[in-house]
Amino acid sequence: TSFIVLYTPPPGGIQFNSTIINHNEENQNDKNINNNNLNINHNQIVQHLQTPIQGSITIHHQNRRDKPHLPDEMARIQQLGGRIHIPPKHPVGSRVVVRSSVHKEDIGLAMSRSIGDWEWGKVGVIPDPIVEVVDLKSLLLENGGGGAEEGSARMFVVAGSDGLFDARKVEFVAKNLARGFFESTAMYDGGDAVVGDRNDDVQRQFNEHGLNVAMELVLAASPMKP
Repeated sequence: TSFIVLYTPPPGGIQFNSTIINHNEENQNDKNINNNNLNINHNQIVQHLQTPIQGSITIHHQNRRDKPHLPDEMARIQQLGGRIHIPPKHPVGSRVVVRSSVHKEDIGLAMSRSIGDWEWGKVGVIPDPIVEVVDLKSLLLENGGGGAEEGSARMFVVAGSDGLFDARKVEFVAKNLARGFFESTAMYDGGDAVVGDRNDDVQRQFNEHGLNVAMELVLAASPMKP
């Protein structure tokens, strides 16, 4: 799943009073952490991610999730003799089913377009992407962005696997990435915004903080069991 997010800061400016959860290497590599501590950490992360952001977001040009139950995809697959399983209460969980020559059993593939799934390619699963060309500069300008003035909209692009978006809505992911990119004290120095500067150190910090938010989203999408 991929899409473009436009973030607009709040009219009164950003107030840095939210809790930031740190994920340092020492804690991540501590082999003595037990499941109870992991569950507490997971609960803290989910609670943190569910708090509202101060600005606002809009989502643009979300791609289609190529699934076997879609009419055009189903028609192509069935025309080539493919079998499709569609859960009645959850059609987005549809699968293209083949008899695996390697595993000697029926295996379902969760998408109708993929690269490298050769056995499914024989029954209509294709590698061809649906391509859309977007003029990012025009999109930003049309939505009040592109300038350095206060309140100017900012843009970023999200791409994630079905493992994340089967568990979390695109709005949830976009909101929390926007929080990490634009509403975190890590992205500001002395009250002045540093997002958008060309300095290599600032860009590295921006990338590292974005990765930290991504880690939180993955943990939120994959609850840990005791």
